[in-house]
Amino acid sequence: MCWLQELPTRYTLDVMHIERNICDKFFKHLFGEKDTLSTRQNMEEVGICPWLWLQRKGSNFVKPIAPFVFNPHEIHEILEVVASIKAPTGYVATFKTHVAKRKLSAMKNHDHHIMIQQICLLV
Repeated sequence: MCWLQELPTRYTLDVMHIERNICDKFFKHLFGEKDTLSTRQNMEEVGICPWLWLQRKGSNFVKPIAPFVFNPHEIHEILEVVASIKAPTGYVATFKTHVAKRKLSAMKNHDHHIMIQQICLLV
């Protein structure tokens, strides 16, 4: 009999990977990367949030402003706060690189961990 079959739980959850997924999705939603036309069409099909449905203006569709998406000025302010963080050498590896690219979603697991555990509390 395999030792795995004797354990009450067969899977282990890695906290840092879970934090990475949460932080990644969180910033993608706030920065508007997940707010696409197909998302708005799906909302209309399901019948939720009618104030966010696509509106026809002539031959084009217009997305109403979503309250959960930051405007460019707010995104710039958040990125400035993250870029201004002073940390010990080797503590966070890639904050400045990702801030320069205006993307906080492609960071390493430890950087996402620091972002959730310490930096989001400051902002």
